[in-house]
Amino acid sequence: MQESYIKYLENLLKNLKEVTKSISESAQAQKSTYEVVLDRERKMSEMDGLDYSDEELEELAMIQVNNSPAGKQIEVSIDKLEDAYLG
Repeated sequence: MQESYIKYLENLLKNLKEVTKSISESAQAQKSTYEVVLDRERKMSEMDGLDYSDEELEELAMIQVNNSPAGKQIEVSIDKLEDAYLG
């Protein structure tokens, strides 16, 4: 019983380290992506005469960032951690 619990904890710790690293790397990529996308959305809104508010532009940018490869990597990492936690 104790051996299986120790293996469970070791696996959980391993996954936690991997997820922490992955999320940290992805978060940095998301920040850069967000800034680029937000700037692009502002310019497109002005060119198209859509007059979006700052909040609307930020929401549009966040949707794109969350659907980016970095955003998806965070989801995958969290899923892996949850799987390890549930055993």
